[in-house]
Amino acid sequence: MLKYQESILLSKSKAEEVSKSGDLKAICNMLIGLHRIDDFEWAQDFLLSHLNVDSLDVNRSAIYGLASLARVHRKMIEISLGVQCLKCPVRGVVFWLELFKMQ
Repeated sequence: MLKYQESILLSKSKAEEVSKSGDLKAICNMLIGLHRIDDFEWAQDFLLSHLNVDSLDVNRSAIYGLASLARVHRKMIEISLGVQCLKCPVRGVVFWLELFKMQ
């Protein structure tokens, strides 16, 4: 059975530190919870920078983080689905962004 786990609010500097740690589980948890940071632009750029990482788990977590960021901040994230997304499932990006698109 899946268990809901509340994300931990991290500072920008702590998020950057975790990102460089190499601990994939910690990185994924951090990316999923990044929507809680007040600086939308910074969080968006930080999450987008993780779409081209060699780990599919990190890619997916960044996608989930982007979707949550758009939902929480009630802003649509505009990205180009070009070269930046080659290493992640593009259909997943489109699905999550469409799911939380604000009307």
